[in-house]
Amino acid sequence: MTGLLIKDLYIMRQSIKSMLFILVVWSVVFLGGKKTGMFLIPMFIMIAGMNVLNLFAYDRQTKWETYALTMPIPRWKMVLEKYLYSVCIAAFFGIIAVAAVAAATAIKGMGMGPEFLFELLINWLTGVVLAFFYNSISIPLTYWLGVEKARMIPSVLIGVAVFLIVALASAYGDDIAVSDSTVTAVIIAGALGTVVMMVLSYFISVSVYNKKEF
Repeated sequence: MTGLLIKDLYIMRQSIKSMLFILVVWSVVFLGGKKTGMFLIPMFIMIAGMNVLNLFAYDRQTKWETYALTMPIPRWKMVLEKYLYSVCIAAFFGIIAVAAVAAATAIKGMGMGPEFLFELLINWLTGVVLAFFYNSISIPLTYWLGVEKARMIPSVLIGVAVFLIVALASAYGDDIAVSDSTVTAVIIAGALGTVVMMVLSYFISVSVYNKKEF
């Protein structure tokens, strides 16, 4: 398992460097003003989580699966490693984004009390929800339909969800009063729900992958 994870990190090293560069540039651009730039946290967690689909594309180009299946590596372990990679890379960029926002806030002399820390947590959880939701759908679809179709379907679902939320907020925003505690409860429930989705997604992926022939 460790060897598979190291292999994937080595393959994706250039992509990871590119994402780090983008994070630095965006941090300079968006963290220099008076705002905290909290949106960078969920944005980069999701972008990093989606990076696993690029890994699938590289594996297909190099025919890695055909080679790997000649070795004594169970298919379930190969599938599990992809999920672990997506979680690890999302966590890594989430930590860096949180650190960047906290450092910028401290440098600007803005308050870093309980409310700030709570906002950090909520934005981090939002990123986890988005990344886990995306990957819980896209990874099984990748094993079943291939990378390109797997990219499109969850992206469309997220786009539709965002559109509906914005449309409802625009139409009924003045009539709906949502407390901070309600928003927090929804985000936490979403995070727990997407963890369950990831577990179920893993078993579905294993089932699909076990039936594939190369």
